[in-house]
Amino acid sequence: MITVLLAAALAHADEVDRSAPPVVVPPTAFEHPAAEVHTVGGSTVWFVREKGIRKLQIHVILNRGAIDLDGHSTANSEATGWLWDAATATQTADQVTETEELYDLDVSSWLGNTTSGLDMEVPPEELDRGLALLSGMLHEPTFPKDEVKRWSREKLQWYTADALTSPRDLAGSALTFAWFPADHPFGVRPDLKAIKGVKSAALLEREARVIAEAPSLVVVVGDIEWATLEPKLATALGDVGKPGARTQDPAFTPPSASRWLAVDMPGNPQATIRMRTGAPLRDDPDRVVAEVVDFAIGGSFLSRLNSNLREDKGWTYGAWSSYSYDRTRAHWTFGLDVKVEHVAETVTELAKEVDKLAAEGARIDEITGARNTMVSWWNSSLETGAGSIKFYDQLHFDESTVGAERDRVVALDHVTPDDTKRVAGKWLAPANPRVWVIVGDKNAIGQQLEAAGLKVEWVSAEDAILGTF
Repeated sequence: MITVLLAAALAHADEVDRSAPPVVVPPTAFEHPAAEVHTVGGSTVWFVREKGIRKLQIHVILNRGAIDLDGHSTANSEATGWLWDAATATQTADQVTETEELYDLDVSSWLGNTTSGLDMEVPPEELDRGLALLSGMLHEPTFPKDEVKRWSREKLQWYTADALTSPRDLAGSALTFAWFPADHPFGVRPDLKAIKGVKSAALLEREARVIAEAPSLVVVVGDIEWATLEPKLATALGDVGKPGARTQDPAFTPPSASRWLAVDMPGNPQATIRMRTGAPLRDDPDRVVAEVVDFAIGGSFLSRLNSNLREDKGWTYGAWSSYSYDRTRAHWTFGLDVKVEHVAETVTELAKEVDKLAAEGARIDEITGARNTMVSWWNSSLETGAGSIKFYDQLHFDESTVGAERDRVVALDHVTPDDTKRVAGKWLAPANPRVWVIVGDKNAIGQQLEAAGLKVEWVSAEDAILGTF
């Protein structure tokens, strides 16, 4: 009988048409659930029940940040966000660490320009313990003096030593400070004297102001019943959350002229190259097409930059692009590390690829690849608890909804080469201001840049890190 069945199966297999590759069915965008919206005390709660997730994810997002506290990021505001989760009135820093390790939970804190908060990951069986720790950090943080001193010491070490030996840190700082002026909250320069002067009392005062003033959103993802969770949240959150609107990012105008900066790093066998130019804002109708353009130029391993500079020429291990957007600021950043002997040629090739895409737009295969990749990302975004809560957090930060974000994914089905030509031609045109940063040995790359007709401003590593150029 087995022989007869096997023979029949083989005979049927011979009938399969193998003259062409099998048809590949592209993915379709899943319908993601909207969060349940509840109110607990003064906080709005977004709750997403996901069965089978091993740990609960609980994020307390407070809609106030450094701009509310000091007008811009300062040493005090940065230290507040960094050390908020260090200790409480009932647990020292060592005890907090021991509790997290012993019970497999984690609480972390942050403070940005317009938002701040505490993020917790906790097994369901340790929820009471985790919420007690979270509540202590919200209501009675202590910012121990020894932790403050350590933060100041490590921060100064980074600015005065560690970052000066990192080409990527130098390139990142120089690019940020060349793009954002010093008188704008996004471009404020570091103050080493202020870092030295950070005190616990100042951090306590800032945390208290955030708690007293901030509208609060609590995002929860996990395998738990709302009826079980609600009273526990009510006990832990206390009086957190006040009425009011969220703080908006300040307006920003990108640079109006191109600029070339070079950071001298003697003895470095490679050079780090970055280029930045303007891009569509978060709410711009061009955003969906811009994401396709980004995929084509440098946002995937098979992108044009990678194909040219890595696969064809072998000058780098990888080239990339990143399209970053918010309500008031957006930009494209391009980057790679390259052998010093090919710096000028690489700059030429990078600009050539960007200019070509601006002139011609993306090909059908690039559009299809972008569409399938982004749909696959969307479909996998809720696979884990950590991924899920990041998804719902971002909806809040982007002031969006599940439906609106899915609509953007579905809109990828309708992007055409002409669309990409229009958007790339508008935003990546050679005439648009571009800020270039090159970090490398001046003795090895200076003559190359001069021979290519590039008039660069050379700055020291110290100036690049501190923005004093």
